[in-house]
Amino acid sequence: RLMEQKITTLIPDIHKLLDDGKEGFSEKNIQEFFQALRGDIEEFLSPDTRGNKGRLRMSSIGKHDRQLWYAFNDKKKRSIPSQLKLKFFFGNLVESFLLFLVQEAGHKVTDRQKEVVIDSIKGHIDAKIDGVVVDVKSASDFGFKKFKENTLFVDDPFGYVGQLSGYIQAEGGDSGYFLAYNKNTAEMSLLELDELTMIDAQKRIASLKKVMKQ
Repeated sequence: RLMEQKITTLIPDIHKLLDDGKEGFSEKNIQEFFQALRGDIEEFLSPDTRGNKGRLRMSSIGKHDRQLWYAFNDKKKRSIPSQLKLKFFFGNLVESFLLFLVQEAGHKVTDRQKEVVIDSIKGHIDAKIDGVVVDVKSASDFGFKKFKENTLFVDDPFGYVGQLSGYIQAEGGDSGYFLAYNKNTAEMSLLELDELTMIDAQKRIASLKKVMKQ
C-alpha cells in the first residue's frame, strides 16, 4: 500500500511508477479517468452553444484589458475553428490522463472541475492534488520552458498566473501549482505559485468589471 505523498514529490513519484510498473490499477481511478474522458468527448462533439460573449470568466482575468474588452464587447458570433477544437480536446485528454497517473503514483486527487466564484465571476479548477489547487497545462517546447525555467511570472501572454491566482484565492489558499507537460518530449514540470507571485484576483476582477463598461 502506497503511503500518502506530498505534492513536491509528484513528478519523481510518477516516474517511479512508470519505471517500476505496477500490478493492476485502482478500479476507482480508472473509472474516474473514463468519466472525465467521456465528458471531454461529449463537449468536443457538441454544438458550440457556450455563448461566452459579454461574460467574464476566471480563466481569462490574467489577460490584457484591451484583449478582454474586445472579446467582451464583440457582437459577432464566432465559432471555434475545428483545428483549434481538436487542440483543446487533446489538451483535456492529457490533463485527464496525468491526473490518473497522479492517483496511481499514490497522490490524492479531489475537486475535479469544481466551480469556484469571486464576485460573481466563475471558474472551474482542474483539481486539487494532496489538498493543493493545481492547474494542468500541456505546452509546446517554447511554452514549457516558461514553467521549467520560472519565467512565466514575467512572460505570461495567456494570463495563466491570473487564472491560477483566482482559483487559489477563491478556495482560500495561499499557494498552488502548475503541472506542465511538454507535448514534444513528455517532460513534466511542477511550478509553484505563492503569495509573492500571485496577483490579487479580487482586485483584478473589480478593475475588469469597470473596464468592460467603458
